[in-house]
Amino acid sequence: MNAQDYLKQYKRILDKIKKKKELAKEYERLASSTPPIVFDRVGTNPNRNTEAPFVKWVYKKIEVEEELKILEEKASHVRNETLDTICEVEDETLQKILINRYIDNDGWETIANKNYIAISTVYRFHRQAILMVEKILIKS
Repeated sequence: MNAQDYLKQYKRILDKIKKKKELAKEYERLASSTPPIVFDRVGTNPNRNTEAPFVKWVYKKIEVEEELKILEEKASHVRNETLDTICEVEDETLQKILINRYIDNDGWETIANKNYIAISTVYRFHRQAILMVEKILIKS
């Protein structure tokens, strides 16, 4: 795994968490809605499901919430691990750029504005910081 993939792990987990939260919200909506009544079919199946139609959505929501707890714990662990690696970079400006980019998920212009430097300088510093992180990852 190269340095950028390593640093992007946290953002990927945050994206998964966001999607799971949206899914949980959708399951909540489906569980609270009522299905339409169908009058044109005659119920002749002796083995038909007798559970309320919303029950399956409640179960799915519970499953997603359990997955969310696991993902949030993993995100916390990966964030701390990533911050530890970033703190091993010697230059504080490079550390700030890496934290802005990979922990705070800021765009390049925002990073340039926060650090009061030109965007081309941000790109150059970022390349230098990635090389340093690669060296750190190779050592460990």
